[in-house]
This record gives sequence, C-alpha cells and structure tokens, in this order.
Amino acid sequence: MGQSRASRFADSCRRKNFFKTVLFPIFKIMIFSSLFVFALEIATQYMTFPGKLVKIEQLRKEIETMMLAKRKVPDKVMERIIEWNIEISSHKRYNSFWWSDFIHHNGWNDVALIVTLKH
Repeated sequence: MGQSRASRFADSCRRKNFFKTVLFPIFKIMIFSSLFVFALEIATQYMTFPGKLVKIEQLRKEIETMMLAKRKVPDKVMERIIEWNIEISSHKRYNSFWWSDFIHHNGWNDVALIVTLKH
C-alpha cells in the first residue's frame, strides 16, 4: 500500500544525502572543468596571436615577391591565402559580438586581408 510517514522521511533524507555526497561534487567538477576549458581557450587565442601574425606577414612577402617577378601564384599558396583570409575575417566578425569579443584577440581588428581577389 502506502509508505509510512517515517519511511517517506527516511527516503527524503537519503535523497538529500545523495545530492550532497554524489550530485553536488559532480556539478562542481563539471562547472570547474567548463571554466578551465574556457580559460584555456582564451589563453590559447592570446598566446598564438603573435605567431599567426608572423605567418601572415611571411605569406604576404611570398606573394609580393611572386608578383614582382610576375610569376603565377601556385594553387597551394592560393589555398593558404584563402584559409588565412577566412580566419582573419572570422576573428574580426567574432570581435563584433559582445559574447565572443573577450575571447578573440583585439589585434585581429587591425589585420588586413592578405590579398583581395578581384573578378
């Protein structure tokens, strides 16, 4: 039939104890690990920015020497240009949103596209 008042009380105490001993520590670990991953992403974005700038500038120099020598830009280099242009554009776009502005380095706003292709 039904449970007695004492057994219902004991069940509720067990549930509360289960929350304190099992669920609450799991929630704390989940929140801590989420914040850790978030902070790690921010740190990675800020630490890798100077290296990415060096790669972009090197690619610009390669293109400039090819254009001065009036050589055709190889397809592999064009692929790299397109990839970097996409990355630069996406960082600029993310910097325009309040929820992602502090994740992406503000220096991306000053980086120009490598080559603007004309039709």
